[in-house]
Amino acid sequence: FGAADAYLVAYDQGDDHLADRTDIDHDGDVRGRIRAQHRHMLGQNWELTLELSYISDETFLEEFFEDEFETGKDDETLLYVKKQEHDWAFTFLSSYSLNDFTPQATTLQTPGYQVDKLPELGFYMTGRSFLDNLLTYYTENRFSQMRIRGGDDSPSSRGFSSPLSMLLFGFTPATTSFDSNLAVMGLPTDYVLRLDSRHEVQAPFKISTPVNDINVVPYLAGRFTGYDQDFAGFMGESDEYRLWGAAGVRVNTQMSRTYDDAESELLNVHRLRHIIEPSVDFSFAASTIDSGDLPVFDPEVESIGEGTSLRLGLRNTLQTQRGGEGRWRSVDWIVLNTDLVLRSDDTDTSTEIARFFGYRPDYSLGGDHFYTDLAWHLSDTFVLAGDLTYNIESDRTAQWRVGAVIHHTQRLNWYASYSEIDLIASRLIRAGLTYRLTRKYTIQLDHSYDFGQDQSWDLSMTLERKLPGWRMLFVASHDEIDDEQTVGIVLIPEGLN
Repeated sequence: FGAADAYLVAYDQGDDHLADRTDIDHDGDVRGRIRAQHRHMLGQNWELTLELSYISDETFLEEFFEDEFETGKDDETLLYVKKQEHDWAFTFLSSYSLNDFTPQATTLQTPGYQVDKLPELGFYMTGRSFLDNLLTYYTENRFSQMRIRGGDDSPSSRGFSSPLSMLLFGFTPATTSFDSNLAVMGLPTDYVLRLDSRHEVQAPFKISTPVNDINVVPYLAGRFTGYDQDFAGFMGESDEYRLWGAAGVRVNTQMSRTYDDAESELLNVHRLRHIIEPSVDFSFAASTIDSGDLPVFDPEVESIGEGTSLRLGLRNTLQTQRGGEGRWRSVDWIVLNTDLVLRSDDTDTSTEIARFFGYRPDYSLGGDHFYTDLAWHLSDTFVLAGDLTYNIESDRTAQWRVGAVIHHTQRLNWYASYSEIDLIASRLIRAGLTYRLTRKYTIQLDHSYDFGQDQSWDLSMTLERKLPGWRMLFVASHDEIDDEQTVGIVLIPEGLN
């Protein structure tokens, strides 16, 4: 199975409007893209994936496919083969970009370049038990020939001024190409051989008490990463290999209590069960080379962290019963997660919106912080949800969000959300609804407004008409950021016999 699409602007004399940046003019340019993706199950647990991608220029995606530019998978040409059985997998990857620039915004922002791999061999094992399940073993291994590729475009060719280039990419003037900046930074652009091997052993056991069982999982992890050259020209690191090790423990338990007399027609509650799940994650990691002294080929290899991390977590779940006599079923009514994360100064404490990943603390970002999220299922058709991250390092709320989804009837659904991101002074509200007018017609409205910048981001309306074997969409939208208005008709086949 797979997908293929192509898009051609045969003769472009317009301007690319790029969100408060300098417009990019075109003088009769031929622009477009080709993308194809295919996956084939070969039998005997072998899987083949093929991808092809070509894009004409560095601002094409941002102008014509903005969502893909901002959040899409990296456009690349690759061959990927995997054989997976039980708890192990073997992989082969060969990837190369046909584009002389970095297409996606996420990759352009960090790390700011693409990585070709010709090839990469991998072997992975997850959860292999030994000694009658006393020990559990995990490993991941990669052997790679790879190189870093910066684009031959420049920030100015994407509409960035020199001050913006300095702010976002760390160099100026804006006419400097991205690959020239990589050379100045000392990043290697020739092929590099790398052997990376990670091993982890867990020893899970259970402590039984009169009240409940406590699950304890101590673990040890070690990693070797070696290269066929040093990176003295980058950050002065002359060693060609890195040793990394970690030790930690995860502890969790569960307690519950049932309140049979809890009853509220207003709150849609019939009986309550309160489940409390406290947990603790503690880890310590050390490395012979600081992650900042290595060029990043893969964030999950070169960017792993060091230092001490402690997470104190608590999950509260309130369950109730719904359905009526003879049809009672248990559902989650309110779920509240809270995490307090404390990290030593030798971890990465600079990230404003911190994140902790319990399964791999070395992937975690940011320093000391508090995180909480809440989901309140008022009914089977009405949900309130929100989350908040408080950065203890900077003593401010880094981000928070709250939203609601209501399924009024089979005809009408609507949503609304409000979010604040302090770092970029964003105060964004989103709202929309979908209403089925008749059996053949459905209308959808969506609107976004940023109170932080006091401007509307996007307003769109879609009217759908069902036809035999087709769907016809009448689309109208207004984008104030890019100062664009769109009116169009879309035909979508629903299956041809």
